[in-house]
Amino acid sequence: MEFPWFQGEPVWELARVQPQLHAAIRDQVPQLAGLLTDLSSHFPAQTQPVPGQWGAYQRPRSHWRAFYYSIGPHSVLAVKGSEAHSQDFSAMLDVMARQSASLSYSIARPGAPHRHSQAVMSVLERFLFIENKLPGVVTLGEALSQAQRSCQFQAAHLRQHGQLARVPLPLLVHRIHPGQTGQIVSQICSRVEADHHPRVQALATDGLGVLIYWYPALPLRVAHLEIPPLSAQVSLQQRLSALGHGDLPGLIVDRWTQLLARMLCLGYVPADPLSSLQGLCLEAHNLTLDGGMVDLDSLRPMASFPNQAHVQLALERSLEVLTQSLIQFLSGDPAHLTAASGAVREQVARLCREAGDRGHLMPEPLARFLNAQSAFDSLVLSLQSSLDLE
Repeated sequence: MEFPWFQGEPVWELARVQPQLHAAIRDQVPQLAGLLTDLSSHFPAQTQPVPGQWGAYQRPRSHWRAFYYSIGPHSVLAVKGSEAHSQDFSAMLDVMARQSASLSYSIARPGAPHRHSQAVMSVLERFLFIENKLPGVVTLGEALSQAQRSCQFQAAHLRQHGQLARVPLPLLVHRIHPGQTGQIVSQICSRVEADHHPRVQALATDGLGVLIYWYPALPLRVAHLEIPPLSAQVSLQQRLSALGHGDLPGLIVDRWTQLLARMLCLGYVPADPLSSLQGLCLEAHNLTLDGGMVDLDSLRPMASFPNQAHVQLALERSLEVLTQSLIQFLSGDPAHLTAASGAVREQVARLCREAGDRGHLMPEPLARFLNAQSAFDSLVLSLQSSLDLE
């Protein structure tokens, strides 16, 4: 397998946008210094975008748009979007067109019973029609959005906690040559009906990009675990033992809940309703097995919501999605133990309140949400006590 380098056109650089973050990562990972010089003008691409490992390079299964380069025992560089320069990009599109994706959806008014329906489509169609993304590549707008949101959160986290969070630290965004973009659009259009060609072309209006980011470990995802789910043959203890191949499952869960609490205390909601179809960083395909999260497109400042009611719904959704992902991690099936949301809610709320007790200024929408939850929990406890007495 070959990984040739192509000349790039940097349109976003961490060193220019956030010098403090740039200095922090250079201090933490000295090996980056020389690589950043090379990456400022060029980027690598995989000739055949297939899963596997070749020395320091690795592409895990189901990582359609990114591969990784190991720069140490606890550091990788992700190269996301360079598949546009892969010789076998067309073959990858064929694989995406053959593989099926099953989707569950519901259309109901808030508060009404939800009746879920199933839809089956190809992975290529899922990217294009559900996530509103070009299959196999990254648009320049998407690359810039992820870089900016991740950078803003990492800067806030570094100021408050004195360390980087377990989320991507963007380093560079390159623009792919317009001529190459045109070829990619043509290849995608050849695999969908003519009625959908304007959609493909519209998504590519701003061109394609390559996002290069640092992460503290190979970002394997919960959704890609190859461990049997709970069943009559596999007990909970057997699954937990299988999950403990690296860090203990309890430690990983604690890292996820702490990261959510820190996001909330820094004034961010990780479940922006506008990103629901594109994917939320709390979902199982974005939670990493080291206790972190990737693809922060869904991270949204609380201050940007029009009112408290919208913030509260997004906060509720954040807790709901994380709970579902944790259950999928522990059981292999998010349908198990649906009553577990109370435990996740309680732990995240406790971590947020502890941050407030240490003098961290809590965002007003979060404080109001936690106070409302305290009142709710008190009422439930009172009702339970009265029922027990009867």
